[in-house]
Amino acid sequence: MARVGGINIPDNKHVDVSLTHVYGIGRKTAQDICDKLKIKYSKKVSELSEEQLDKIRDELKNFQIEGDLRRDIEKVCRLEGKEQKQMQEQEKVQGNLLKHNGWQKEDKKNSN
Repeated sequence: MARVGGINIPDNKHVDVSLTHVYGIGRKTAQDICDKLKIKYSKKVSELSEEQLDKIRDELKNFQIEGDLRRDIEKVCRLEGKEQKQMQEQEKVQGNLLKHNGWQKEDKKNSN
């Protein structure tokens, strides 16, 4: 197995499919990398030379993949969760219409 992007990619699969095993690299990106490096999609990873694998590794350094990408996604999800919690904790936000968000004026409550 070839080690690319910090993980082992399968040798018995085509290059574009095998690159999708790297987190953050989809089929289109894998094909773009192959096009840029002039590697045929139909070539299997086991058929690649060490020089071609080095070129792929160098090209993958331009992308945010694996641990860095996972960390950033987790951070964004955590921030979105905090924002949602803050919105739920807030009572009336400036600009909200009282009749549309469940708020009622005290004198309307008492008159019913």
